[in-house]
Amino acid sequence: MLNSLLFLVILVSFSSLISANLLELNEKTLQEHNNYRNLHGTHVLQLDENLIELAKKDAESYALTGVSNSVVYKGVTLGKNIGIFKGYRTSPTGSSITSLWYETGKNFNYNVNDFQNAGSFTQVVWQGSYYFGLGEYQIGSNVYVVGLYYPPGNIIGRVHENVHPLVRKRFWR
Repeated sequence: MLNSLLFLVILVSFSSLISANLLELNEKTLQEHNNYRNLHGTHVLQLDENLIELAKKDAESYALTGVSNSVVYKGVTLGKNIGIFKGYRTSPTGSSITSLWYETGKNFNYNVNDFQNAGSFTQVVWQGSYYFGLGEYQIGSNVYVVGLYYPPGNIIGRVHENVHPLVRKRFWR
């Protein structure tokens, strides 16, 4: 009984902090991330409610100030992807968010141990990242999104061991 009550309290507090719409967007964005990661032979990411909360706050700050600051969690600066979707009356889809970031790697050279202006792509498929959270904030018809990753990716000199070439063909859409 006590365990059930504790679970209910945790569930209620989690759901009150993160809206159902944001949680659904996180789940769909995570699914898209994991589809792309699968193409590169990389393990799946998992959602983390702390990262969702941090990303939500960071998206608001980014929208209101136009500046994307570093986010620290467990003493580590998190990996981050950002985006602005203009002309949206509702949230962008998990597919459009992930595609925006993944497509920055369309000309990525796997022989170079460097991000090559494809840091959004490399963070999406970075093998050393295990947890993900997405936040969004809307002002008018502009939606600001922030994706956070833990442990962070895009570590200089570690690209070869964390960003792998395609091992499978795309199988969805």
